[in-house]
Amino acid sequence: MTDILRLDRRPPLRACLAAAIFAAACGSGDADAPPSAATPAGTGDDGLAVPAVTPGFVAGDPDAAVVIQEWADFQCPFCARHYTENHEAIEALVEEVGGRFEYYEIGSPGHPESLDATVAARCAGAQGAYADARRVIYENQASWSGSLEADTILRALVLPFAADTAELDDCLTNQRLTVGRILNRNLRAAMGQGVRSTPTTIVEVDGARTALPGVTSAEAIRAAVDSLRGPS
Repeated sequence: MTDILRLDRRPPLRACLAAAIFAAACGSGDADAPPSAATPAGTGDDGLAVPAVTPGFVAGDPDAAVVIQEWADFQCPFCARHYTENHEAIEALVEEVGGRFEYYEIGSPGHPESLDATVAARCAGAQGAYADARRVIYENQASWSGSLEADTILRALVLPFAADTAELDDCLTNQRLTVGRILNRNLRAAMGQGVRSTPTTIVEVDGARTALPGVTSAEAIRAAVDSLRGPS
């Protein structure tokens, strides 16, 4: 589990994430409201549009009473482990309870290749392949994390899922600013919900919420759902 707020000299990521959060918090007088599906877009201090807080990937019933949110950083090794160990069981749980799954990306200066990874995932997602992109990005994290060629490696990873290569390349080139602003706003939104580490799973049932930090099993998520539902 990667701490967001704890200031620590090791690893450097912790301090960078903390600095990013404090900078985001000080940059605005009001915190983002905790999003369910989206927080509206606005305008930043520089006059540029601030993208809405929206999940990169959504699956399940759009009107579900049970919502399972995952807040994660593509470059975080614990997030990759969480995906590898738990995503299939979590997807099965979402289907079983008739719920909705939402995946929100967080990035930080301490993980500079998170931007490249999120751009690749969202550009693949524009062609209906976010789930496939998320899988290969996490499964191959060691190949691109920390690499000076991360953008090239990530393009090669998601290229097989693109029906239109020209559209993919245009997106990879031109969406970096927009995706960077999404990552920044997602970070602020996560902070507003009490997220302190990546990954964090937030379970919501009929508006009641609980946060489960770290690598979290489907069994633990199921227990949270049952607890929030209360006695039947």
